[in-house]
Amino acid sequence: MPTKKQLLIVCVFLLALLIIRLVWNAMTGLPDQPTAKNGVLDLSDFAFSQPGYVSLEGEWKFIPGYVPARSASTRY
Repeated sequence: MPTKKQLLIVCVFLLALLIIRLVWNAMTGLPDQPTAKNGVLDLSDFAFSQPGYVSLEGEWKFIPGYVPARSASTRY
């Protein structure tokens, strides 16, 4: 049966791991990501030269088999 001292050591170790993980997440968090609005994700200001990925958070509408046509105001 584990003693109180052993349990305390395990708890302190787990707490230290948790703190290290939280600090790591805070230091390596995602940069400001663009969000979708009305089903449109504006990536015109996104730096693709930087490593990383684009988060697909936001409001999306999915219609199977539908591909929207380009509008005259859309830049690609």
